[in-house]
Amino acid sequence: MQKIKILCIIILSVLLTGCTAEVENKDLTITLNNEEVSGIFTGTLVNKKASGEGEFRVSIDEGEWVYTGTFEAGKIVNGRIEDYPCTILFDANEYLGTYTGEILDGFIEGNGVFVVSLEEDVVFSYDGKWMKGGLPAYEGYFENYPCIFSYQDLDIMGYYTGDILNNKFNGQGEFRSDSDINFNYLGSWKDNVPSGIGILDTDQYQYTEGIIGTYEGDVLEGIPNGNGVFTYQNSDNVGFTYTGEWKNGLFNGKGFFDSYNENVLADYRGTFTNGKYTPTRSEFIMHLSSFEMCPYEVSDISVEFIDMHEDFFPAEDLSIIEEYVDEDIKYNMITKFPHKYGDKFIRLEGYTVNTIRELEFPALDDNLTLIIAYTGFVKDNVYIYYIGSLEDIYRDDKITIYGLPIDAGGYVNAIGGKTNCIVLYGSYIQKENH
Repeated sequence: MQKIKILCIIILSVLLTGCTAEVENKDLTITLNNEEVSGIFTGTLVNKKASGEGEFRVSIDEGEWVYTGTFEAGKIVNGRIEDYPCTILFDANEYLGTYTGEILDGFIEGNGVFVVSLEEDVVFSYDGKWMKGGLPAYEGYFENYPCIFSYQDLDIMGYYTGDILNNKFNGQGEFRSDSDINFNYLGSWKDNVPSGIGILDTDQYQYTEGIIGTYEGDVLEGIPNGNGVFTYQNSDNVGFTYTGEWKNGLFNGKGFFDSYNENVLADYRGTFTNGKYTPTRSEFIMHLSSFEMCPYEVSDISVEFIDMHEDFFPAEDLSIIEEYVDEDIKYNMITKFPHKYGDKFIRLEGYTVNTIRELEFPALDDNLTLIIAYTGFVKDNVYIYYIGSLEDIYRDDKITIYGLPIDAGGYVNAIGGKTNCIVLYGSYIQKENH
């Protein structure tokens, strides 16, 4: 009677717990994503179905995918899967690739990576959070995500690599074009728009209406800010390159404007304000040095003096500059030591005006007067730049000059030769009465 009771207990236990067996590399069919899949199972079988902890491998054309984790009645439950081939929907576009990551309740959910080859040398991947049913939560990191990026008036096909949050580009990322348009942006993003600091490289930056060229440099909120280079060239090969500082998409700060237009007399270097050349007095005299008519160099001594005394160019009254006039400086001293006296004014009397030209110069909000004058037998020649108008002075007038010695050189004369001269930055010029 006792033996019968024990046997009954054993039979009941088997009936309650099922038939359990440990297997290795057993051919088995399990359920994943509500689909039956055949593969090789290693782990525990209960009533011939995978249960508890185990590993399941499935051979595919280019290798295999592997699941490691828990099973329940022949179904994958919670664990990790590697290289699982699947189709994922990203913004209404289906992509066939492989998933490696977490499985929850038999579906893709949690953290994981999806990888798909788009074309030769281009692999798109999403590394981040997933919602139940294999839906990307768009919180993680994209690499080579195919998309269309809108900038100014352009819709640009390309790839995004970087952070993503709330189904939008947010954080740090890079967009590079995959079309005839060259466009690469690397930096901060907010809600699919460049936001914060970044670097832009494009051949389609619209500086102003009708001026579209190549920009490479810093941006803020997607607009050039900081340091950058912009190059423009039209169909007639007329254009320019600006290298320097930017603010709000315009030339602002220190820069260099190199023109490809033969009608422009010289390049512009110095200070720019909202796209306009607005040089300081020292920057302006350095700008004029590139004129082929009379090239020269400006010494550091002169630059420092001019920057300290911008109101001397020109001086409203002679009394303002009198203490800086050195009566001992003579013409021949400057020809011998061109840059020695760049912080003092020279006074020259009895000079005859040979040439005088008054030119409009928008960069100064004033006119520029050019004077070529001489004394003696056309021996001691001076080449003078004076900011402003000299209404009572004409050719052949006698003048007294107060100017800052800039350099000794020569200018191109009427017959194409060179006439030696000294270059002065005019401060105060008066007509002599005879």
